[in-house]
Amino acid sequence: RYVIIELEEIMKRIVLLLVCLLSLSMVFAAFDKNESDRLFYVENDYEADFAYLTKSLQSAVTNEEKAEILWRMSRTRLTLTDENKERMTEDERLSAYGDYGANDKPKSGDTSSAFYYAYESLKYYETPNAYHWKASAVGRAGQEHGALNSLGKADPMRKLETKALEEFSSFPLETDSWYVLAILYRSLPGKPISFGSDNYAISYMRKCIMTQDTENRTNGTNFLELAEELWNRDWDAKKRSKEFASMLKSWNKNQKSSYTEMNKYYEGYLASQGSPFWVAADLSTISDRQEAIALLQYGISVINYKLPKASGSLAKEKMEEEKAKLEAKLAEWN
Repeated sequence: RYVIIELEEIMKRIVLLLVCLLSLSMVFAAFDKNESDRLFYVENDYEADFAYLTKSLQSAVTNEEKAEILWRMSRTRLTLTDENKERMTEDERLSAYGDYGANDKPKSGDTSSAFYYAYESLKYYETPNAYHWKASAVGRAGQEHGALNSLGKADPMRKLETKALEEFSSFPLETDSWYVLAILYRSLPGKPISFGSDNYAISYMRKCIMTQDTENRTNGTNFLELAEELWNRDWDAKKRSKEFASMLKSWNKNQKSSYTEMNKYYEGYLASQGSPFWVAADLSTISDRQEAIALLQYGISVINYKLPKASGSLAKEKMEEEKAKLEAKLAEWN
């Protein structure tokens, strides 16, 4: 009897040990969104990020966790395609982005496009990020097909980004949606053909910059985009002062409007707040082109500050590419 009791105790201990080991393995296998975002935004190692996400999806348990992994897979698949598009055929690019409209379902054989991953993410759990990356995939496919196709996809894309910005209580990466809206409004013709507007594009791009991630990103693309929009608009200080006052009235008038509608006039509000962080002057006292130059200079200074701290060769290479674009544009304008 004593032997039997001893065996029972040993078995209990073995079972307890196995339970502990299983629990530990589940902890170590748990998806860490910060690790994925570090690989993507800090290291710029998109291949490693996609591998990490693919492995994490296999062990994901909850719908929320699967959704978080899948929209990041959409983000990284799209970015990998952007990075390698010069070496890909049009068919290969469309296959990677996903050749769909905003309201389409993925084809039965598609299990790896950027659109597919965003679509699947939304099936598990709705997040603003999934709507944003779904819109981005639709936009990339439209660009591949040309201007007329992009025009047809524009309003459904806008609706996806509007949903991301307006229907969720929290959207820490809202900067990305403002960027897409700015590009849409800048690229499209105005009424009656479409909804394009240079001024709305500039307001949205300013909103993008004021909500951007300054810790993990250099944001050179944002500074370059706003600089180019301002350079092309080419208002002098007197016209800016007059127009900003009108925009501020519209901003105040639209306080009860939707978030995206109100921010069409964000430029007027921002100009009333003194000098922004990229220029040592009130916006109403300088011209569009003076501010454009200041944006490029500031973007270069940010990269110069972060370059020595770059985490790995890929991050350094990405920063140097951004810096070269800003410097080339600055040399062109000077």
